[in-house]
Amino acid sequence: MNNLISYSHRNNLVPNPTKTVYTIFYPHEQQPEFKLTIDDTVLDSKDSAPLLGITIEKQLTHKKTVTKIVSKLQPIMQQLRYANKFLTTEMLKHVYYTHCQSHMLYAITVWGTDRNNAVYIQPLIRAQKKCIRLICNKPPLTPTAPLFQQLQLLTLTNLYTQRVCLEMHPHMYGTTPKHLPHHNHDYTRTAQTHQHGTRLSKFTTIFLENARNTGQNHTGGMAHLNREYVQIWNKLPNTLRSIPTYTTFKKELKLHLLKLQHSDEEPDPKGQTLKKDQPPSSTHKPRTPQRALQFSK
Repeated sequence: MNNLISYSHRNNLVPNPTKTVYTIFYPHEQQPEFKLTIDDTVLDSKDSAPLLGITIEKQLTHKKTVTKIVSKLQPIMQQLRYANKFLTTEMLKHVYYTHCQSHMLYAITVWGTDRNNAVYIQPLIRAQKKCIRLICNKPPLTPTAPLFQQLQLLTLTNLYTQRVCLEMHPHMYGTTPKHLPHHNHDYTRTAQTHQHGTRLSKFTTIFLENARNTGQNHTGGMAHLNREYVQIWNKLPNTLRSIPTYTTFKKELKLHLLKLQHSDEEPDPKGQTLKKDQPPSSTHKPRTPQRALQFSK
């Protein structure tokens, strides 16, 4: 705490004790109890606190951040509900980019995820789908997968993947702007882990240390966010990871993610859109097993 106060003073900053709070990130069963003070003023301990537009929670979850973003999208959805009767689809897309996607993209590499089944992210996924239906002026229960493809828009989880990969690309090819602050992006290519050639040497994957072999915590000796970024980067095709130009990589990355969105959906024989793992609709009743017929007689 003294180092933090000294740093503030060296940079002509004065911490305000009445506006400063602290949070303890520690397991529940072993949480220590102590007090922090600034100029004999005891600081308040809170379970969550706002920081640069997001909410840092004691449990290191992002439920409050997602709830805040959904509340920002509510009035925008009401505006789209009236605007879709007068504006064209292209103009509504500009409204979506300006007032909806901008909120969803802010710090998404911190609070976002690439898992569609994550519970905390579901309210925001539903809010995004509502916006898409309003842009296309469709009923509430309309499937949104074809609408995303029609509008050439990315889903929330793919927006997270896109932002993570765009953030990693400059660090992989040494094109990071010098005016930006230093980030903890220290990656080792798989080809650099061995002096001899291996079957993975020709690929541009990043070496991901196995947490079981390190004997450390679940991060495996690597920062948690960096580990998540590496896993997402390694999922990209090698032809895409090998593009050194940032603008070309950005363009091809979006096309790749749109293609993945389209491949996740398969047309049903009756015209409905179903997931790959969802069986097609059928009017035939399932057959009763032969053994069950014998027992019924």
